[in-house]
Amino acid sequence: MCIRDRYMGITRSLLALQHLTALHLNFECCDNLTDRSIDGVVDVLQRNKALTQLSLHFQSMMIMDAGIIRLSLSLRSLVCLEKLTISLQRITDEGSCKIADAISSLSTLTQLRVWITHSNITDMTMKSIASALRSLTSLTELDLGFWITGITDDGVSSISCKISKLSQLTSLSLNFAFTRVSDYGIYGLLDNLSLLEKLSSICLFIDECRDITDECAEEIAEFIRKRVSVKEVQISAFDSGITNAGRKAIKSVEATREFNRFIV
Repeated sequence: MCIRDRYMGITRSLLALQHLTALHLNFECCDNLTDRSIDGVVDVLQRNKALTQLSLHFQSMMIMDAGIIRLSLSLRSLVCLEKLTISLQRITDEGSCKIADAISSLSTLTQLRVWITHSNITDMTMKSIASALRSLTSLTELDLGFWITGITDDGVSSISCKISKLSQLTSLSLNFAFTRVSDYGIYGLLDNLSLLEKLSSICLFIDECRDITDECAEEIAEFIRKRVSVKEVQISAFDSGITNAGRKAIKSVEATREFNRFIV
């Protein structure tokens, strides 16, 4: 049985189920499925509007913007959703902005993970997601991944300003690996994160960001040193502009107090 047949069989089985509260679909190895295949997922979501947890991974599917738009319309109807994970690749600003607009209507969310990778997206996407965050005041966990995209410091600035307003946030993960983010973007991010009094866990991925330097690493170290509420830290900066000296500066903070996790 080919992957496409298996996919259709799965969606037909799901359509027979009613009143689901949690759904996890992973199509990461389904690279021969197209955006038309998204219709099965859309049908499932429309029949299960009481979902509180939803995880959708489309990392290998060739979903075009038209498919993403159909998906976004169905997401808007999930008014009970508390936890959402959505992982996409090879899409454009048009599709990602539609997803962001749908997310903005999900005010009950407490946990949100959005990964848009290997995509031709720009800071327009970041601004749309930033706008969506304004209505998500109950978020406690946020995970945003944009590796191998066209985002810049302007996009980071847009999104970090809105993150600073999420007063209930305790856990934050940001992945800007293989982007054009520089020291300037990270400086602004750190300034905004300093406003989050409940933040206890932070992960920052800046691998291959060649314009992030040891000077920025010093600022990251100082931020962690001052934020005594932060107990879990992960900083990944392989092949960035940060040298061993910068990594050492960040690592030195571990000795200043007890952490539950500290990875550099």
